[in-house]
Amino acid sequence: MLEAGIPLQVGLILRFEAQHALLKSEIDRGALGQVISLRAKRNVSKAWFPDYGDRAHTIYETSINDIDLLLWYAGSPITRVRAVERHLSGLRYPDGCWALLEFASGAVGMLETSWLVPAGAPANVVTPTWRGTIGAEIEVIGDAGTGRIRLLDAPLSFWSSGFTALPETGLWPEVSGSIGGALRDEDAHFIDRVRRGAPESIASVADAVMGLRVAEAIVAAASSETVVELDSHV
Repeated sequence: MLEAGIPLQVGLILRFEAQHALLKSEIDRGALGQVISLRAKRNVSKAWFPDYGDRAHTIYETSINDIDLLLWYAGSPITRVRAVERHLSGLRYPDGCWALLEFASGAVGMLETSWLVPAGAPANVVTPTWRGTIGAEIEVIGDAGTGRIRLLDAPLSFWSSGFTALPETGLWPEVSGSIGGALRDEDAHFIDRVRRGAPESIASVADAVMGLRVAEAIVAAASSETVVELDSHV
């Protein structure tokens, strides 16, 4: 609850998606051992970039949830950021950005995002008005094991003369006119909290603020081509 007494929950949707939550559980119970390396990528359809390239930096548009996952899985603040970006389309913001992140724990994170997926790639975003690809992957390597999630490894597929569809079913699948998956679970969690007057237990405001601080550092490091230091105690 905020000081005003109003319930607040940040939309960190991937924390409510079953596979991502299971990976977190495995890390927390020590199945992977000490986390040493984390890697996240989110590359999306090139055809979408004209709608976004003048609106928001790639890091804020496509990577903010991945930054949160890296922080969540590492269980440690990020202290140092290096990054590069590339401008290919002539729009205000970069078509791609790549970052190297150092955690206070000693773990190392790698973040990749771009708007370069070609039109012929398998489509996992398939709606009456929106079709394209989100090629997302996250891998966590510990000294005792490794966990990995690939969004395009979908058990359900449809082939047609025009394209191949691999519908994403974990985040917000629509079946019989009803939205399910992580989006529904996230809303249900918030409603339950409000009814019980319970504090946030999955996606805190402090975690979201930390993610934004890291995103700002990546943007600054990429534009200035310098190393950006973060205070791990803030």
